[in-house]
Amino acid sequence: MLKMNNSDLKRKKSAIELHIGDFVKINRSAEKFWLEIIYIDTLGQKISGSVDNDLIKTALHGLQRKDVITVGFDEVLDVLNKDSK
Repeated sequence: MLKMNNSDLKRKKSAIELHIGDFVKINRSAEKFWLEIIYIDTLGQKISGSVDNDLIKTALHGLQRKDVITVGFDEVLDVLNKDSK
């Protein structure tokens, strides 16, 4: 389990907890999409996850559904806890 404070998420709310299986929203080449978290690197402040959407701008960013990518905590736009889905 990881607690990210609101400055990491560029929001002014209470601390957010991230767990394997939660979802984070990111933006690549002007396309926002969800990643399902599969690994959290607290020291490097990175999250690895599987793309959870069918994407329409694959030609721009090269990503497709189920691709695994790593993003920095600073790229996270929103969080959906697995228990909320």
